[in-house]
Amino acid sequence: MRIRRGHHFCVRLTSSVSIDLNALLSGSIRKVRRQVPVAACPLVGGELRLSTRAFQFLRELSPGEWLELDEASAAPEDGDLSSLVANGLIITDRETSPDMELRCRDEAARESFWHPYAFLHHAITRGERPETEALPKDLDQLAEQARLDLANLVAKSPPPEPAFQPSATQASSTQEIALPIEPTDERLFELMAGRSTVRIFDRDSSITQRQLSILLREVWGVVGTSESIPGLKLFKKTSPSGGALHPTEVFPLIISVQGMEPGVYHYNAESHRLACLHSLDVEAARDLADRVSGGQIYPRNAAALFMMTSRFERCFWKYRNHAKAYRVACFDVGHLSQSFYLACTAIGLGPFFSAAIDDEEIETLLNIDGIGHAPMAICGCGVPTKAGINLGLRVEPSRI
Repeated sequence: MRIRRGHHFCVRLTSSVSIDLNALLSGSIRKVRRQVPVAACPLVGGELRLSTRAFQFLRELSPGEWLELDEASAAPEDGDLSSLVANGLIITDRETSPDMELRCRDEAARESFWHPYAFLHHAITRGERPETEALPKDLDQLAEQARLDLANLVAKSPPPEPAFQPSATQASSTQEIALPIEPTDERLFELMAGRSTVRIFDRDSSITQRQLSILLREVWGVVGTSESIPGLKLFKKTSPSGGALHPTEVFPLIISVQGMEPGVYHYNAESHRLACLHSLDVEAARDLADRVSGGQIYPRNAAALFMMTSRFERCFWKYRNHAKAYRVACFDVGHLSQSFYLACTAIGLGPFFSAAIDDEEIETLLNIDGIGHAPMAICGCGVPTKAGINLGLRVEPSRI
């Protein structure tokens, strides 16, 4: 069997404190502090504590040259070696699963122009499933529970930092200029002031196919194209995108839309068409909403979810190994979610956004690898109810 080191490899040191047994037997107490290496495992997500021998062995391996295991000096114990292979820190040439799958993932990460630290952040956090608690399913009880949770947090924690940075720390002069606040009749500003996150929906009410079409077209749809350079087709959408590359794809999960079968769809942004990937019944669609949202209770009552993924190869084609390219892909999703909120508000629907998703569930569902193409977040909407999580916020009329 031949082996090599994984291409993306990072180790941090943690401290371990124990009692010196020899000193204890001599009648004294002495603490011993040791530095323990912990390796990030981007191919599987998570971390692995390394023995001194395993750490030294990894340092001696090359990510680009294969080595016969029998020829390796100071090879770790079989148990350590198996853990290194299982966590993708050592790649083998075996043609059996999961070795072959990890090798393919490692090669895909190397060839996709990821910046190494950006890839580590994306890959390690990908495997963290959001923590969820058992929540009441009654809407009024759910709203009251949210208020109690917030009140308990305020009661047991010190207040957060001030919401606004004092001007005195921003400039040498403490003099401030009062700006006029004038009402405006512009519809856009009314929508901006009226937009709000909604997490409690009337599950017995459906949205119309027209409303769904408006959301897809106005948020993710292509509204213009350009091919100023032969072979390079650029698109315009209602939201900005770094390099006009628009790496974000959207996969609607239809739960309750008039005239449409529940299921998972892919939206073709250029042709404004939907293709059904998985047909479901309503309850199965609601259960899937639970899973892709990491067990949150709100999404299952929405009329539709919109799973947003990033095709990083589009960003990285131009911004190769760039430290800010991953950040641009995240901003892309943020721009689209704000457009989604405005569009929902304009047509009377309640929107929400969440990054607390189950990446692996969505990757399996959509058959994407999580490296060149990965889940980023979900949006959802439905018909809002009067019951809701009301924090007592009011928009001053003069502000709009």
